[in-house]
Amino acid sequence: MKEYEVKINGKSHRIIIKEHEANRFMILADGRDLHVKCDGAPSFGKLLTMEVESTRYDVSLEDSPPESGVAVVVAGHRFKAILETAPTIEPPSPAISEKRRAEKPSMEEGTVYAPMPGRISKIIVHVGDTVQVGQPLLILEAMKMENEITSPRAGTVKQIHVSEGAAVNKNDPLITLT
Repeated sequence: MKEYEVKINGKSHRIIIKEHEANRFMILADGRDLHVKCDGAPSFGKLLTMEVESTRYDVSLEDSPPESGVAVVVAGHRFKAILETAPTIEPPSPAISEKRRAEKPSMEEGTVYAPMPGRISKIIVHVGDTVQVGQPLLILEAMKMENEITSPRAGTVKQIHVSEGAAVNKNDPLITLT
């Protein structure tokens, strides 16, 4: 669960993302539960379709200086959105943490982890591809910047743990090499 304070056209809103899976979200916005589905990950200049409680909207983002927020255009209406506080993330229960720790592949297995939170904007390799040291594996978008994640060693792509558009946290597994 992630919690945000967002100012939209000067009015503050409390947004909690309760569930997330493959472009589907359960969001609590100012105390109201909303089911949201997107046809992709938002990025600047890209038009995407969002479905909120069965109503479809065309949505796009317009780039602006970080201190002035982001212009969000929804169904032709322009809104100014500013993230007032960094997201707070509810820590997983100890039982879940232990389970994840047990399931998490070790570095010796060749797993590449997310160096920071962000969104996967592009996966460059496929399972079975042979890669060299320094070869780009995927693009991780964070803080309006594209970060090229490269291979730390030569090997073969054994597993891809993420999909394009997926949100990741720091240290989430991205790709496993053999």
